[in-house]
Amino acid sequence: MKYSFPQFRRLANGKAVYSIEADMSMVEYQILGPYYFIYEITGKILPERNLVYDILTCESDRWSVISKIEFEKFKNECEKDKERRQ
Repeated sequence: MKYSFPQFRRLANGKAVYSIEADMSMVEYQILGPYYFIYEITGKILPERNLVYDILTCESDRWSVISKIEFEKFKNECEKDKERRQ
């Protein structure tokens, strides 16, 4: 299936959102306890490529499609938290 990028996804438990920039590249914003983390995944190795593909296709209902607005809201909260902690 062909996708136009970026695509936005959320983990089923609501604790992570993803901006998929290309078919093998994404950025993850994640909540872990009281902290927020930002990961850039480039799909250099097979497990990373498989993860990006699974999230993009919403494999096994662990992820759902979200709007850019929902993604930006979560991202802004992560960045505010990061600034507070520095």
